[in-house]
Amino acid sequence: VLGPGEYRMVWCDGQVEQSAGTNLHTNFRLTGGSGSVALVMPVDGQLGVLDYLNYTNLAPGQSYGDYPNGQMFYRQVFAQATPGRSNAATAVVVQAAEVRINEWMASNTRTLQEPNGLAYEDWFELYNPGNEPVNLAGYYLTDAPNAAPQKFQIPPGYVIPPRGFLLVWADNAPHRNSTNSPELHVNFALSRNGDDIGLFAPDGRLVDLVVFGAQTSDVSQGRFPDGSASIQTLASPTPGRPNVGGQPSQPPVFNLADVRVNGSLINLGFQTTAGKRYQVQYKNRLNDTLWLNFGGPQTATGATLTVQDNILTQPSRFYRVIEVP
Repeated sequence: VLGPGEYRMVWCDGQVEQSAGTNLHTNFRLTGGSGSVALVMPVDGQLGVLDYLNYTNLAPGQSYGDYPNGQMFYRQVFAQATPGRSNAATAVVVQAAEVRINEWMASNTRTLQEPNGLAYEDWFELYNPGNEPVNLAGYYLTDAPNAAPQKFQIPPGYVIPPRGFLLVWADNAPHRNSTNSPELHVNFALSRNGDDIGLFAPDGRLVDLVVFGAQTSDVSQGRFPDGSASIQTLASPTPGRPNVGGQPSQPPVFNLADVRVNGSLINLGFQTTAGKRYQVQYKNRLNDTLWLNFGGPQTATGATLTVQDNILTQPSRFYRVIEVP
């Protein structure tokens, strides 16, 4: 019997013979990392589930449960376990500075189907390269980092373990989020013609941002190795798993056929890799010490970029293009 506001601790140790009075031991053990536990009661001669809890991605020494106590909608990882006492509000310390938007697919027609046999939808993954779990509750995801950086706030219960992944469905269906599934659904979709994905901290700081160009159906792009600055078209999609390297970025070489001179106007075309950023630089004399930036960095949305310069009365000018972070 539980009195009002009372807690009862149950040992899930598979040693039911040790039960005595209110000291309860089960005949099963809870599985580490991910699992379920249910409270079942008799109803009209049959058994019915009164309450249950699913947990995923728990690191050793962590507990998971309701906060505030006794409700079933907001559950989170706790840095401090409180058996037999009120759940502590202190969750895993949030340090998401290293979390990376690690892989994405903006045109998913046959690669990965949503749970429960739903449609093929856009998706991306987050990766935690650190040695501590990261609680993303209160962080924001968006496809419009400039206009709407707080487009979707991540609810409690989403924790990425060390060197772990979180799969995010960009399906405009946040109502599908559930404590029964470790995957996250957001209120936006990705454009196959090119888009942005941003992760922002609760205080508005930018944690990570990727900008990509036109996408090929069922081909993913992402960081290789995981969490690095190198973005590639990957050899095969690996949602929720380590990325497999594929096509590296093409060196930004000027295409001679796309370099044109019209009086003092110079059109410079060069090959690119979609999603990469490039900076055109120039010198008026080759023996000048420094290269000067021509304009600002540009993000490629396809296989080429073109810039135009007006050299006015300058007798000559020398150009180069470099890839920038």
